[in-house]
Amino acid sequence: MQKSIPPLKKQLDFDVKSDTDYKDSDVFPNIYANDFYDTIKVKNGEVYIDEWLVENVIKEIVSKIKVAFGTVNFRYQIDEKKETIYIEILWKYKKHMLNRNYKINLYQDI
Repeated sequence: MQKSIPPLKKQLDFDVKSDTDYKDSDVFPNIYANDFYDTIKVKNGEVYIDEWLVENVIKEIVSKIKVAFGTVNFRYQIDEKKETIYIEILWKYKKHMLNRNYKINLYQDI
């Protein structure tokens, strides 16, 4: 007599938490301006922000996101003096949405 094939196990699924269980610290990394020391530019003795620095900061944030599911959107703004970057990252997964704002302020130490 041939043994029957066991039923398939339940499909794998992410350990998805409910809306109230997700915290921004579960998803978003902490970053620091000194992480980008090599990409900061100085012009006439003044530090300033350009698009290349912003690109590197956003890439760093996205590469360090702590979950491997969902979608990420972002927007950013550079202040007029080109000393501060404001970045907002939005993470979405199914009905879950979280955002975190990052502010990187550059100044020259004397």
